[in-house]
Amino acid sequence: MESKIVYLAQYINKKQNEIGDYINNTILVSDNSVINFLTKILFLIGCFIAFMNSEYQLSCLILFVLGYPFFGYCGLKGMHLKKELLKIQKNNIFGTSLKSFNQRFLNFESIVETEQDVNNLKKIIKGNDIKEKINIITSNKSKKAANYQMFFTVIDNIPKNGISKFSPKDLLSLVKNNFLMAGEPINDGSFITSFSTWKRESSEKKLTERKLLIKNTFYNN
Repeated sequence: MESKIVYLAQYINKKQNEIGDYINNTILVSDNSVINFLTKILFLIGCFIAFMNSEYQLSCLILFVLGYPFFGYCGLKGMHLKKELLKIQKNNIFGTSLKSFNQRFLNFESIVETEQDVNNLKKIIKGNDIKEKINIITSNKSKKAANYQMFFTVIDNIPKNGISKFSPKDLLSLVKNNFLMAGEPINDGSFITSFSTWKRESSEKKLTERKLLIKNTFYNN
């Protein structure tokens, strides 16, 4: 009897994990996926209500079934718009509207080493504050080094309008309290010089490398 209880407990735990993974990887991956899921729920509720009131004319029931989720969808989109407007005013480190990303496709392994840094980067992408500085690091011939060019390319893809509009000193003041470079505080001189060089970059090869880095970091599907 006891073995059956243990087996049942293990089975329930497995199913709970599967359901949790499904919710996290399918429903909660982005604002749009949540809205789409809730719209489907509203559609099912509309079908149920129409079925329970089958005495009405078929045309009225069809109109209700289609209209109920439509207005629900519009309401959810309106709430999403309000959230985006509030995000602009929110005290994120860039002080501007941020892009939305599918969490499943984010891959920060090439720029940070610890799970804590990965989670903190995700917080910054969502516009949230962090308590610990994120250590940006890249491997270079078996040596860990600071790579400001890579750093600028990555954070340029977080605000909707990028970082090119910032002056070097303004950008430095925004990120200095949130990032380390290869375990060391950001060097003001290196940062300002590198940012100016990054903005003037015109080499097709390096610009292509930037696009590849963005693809592998934010859209790694």
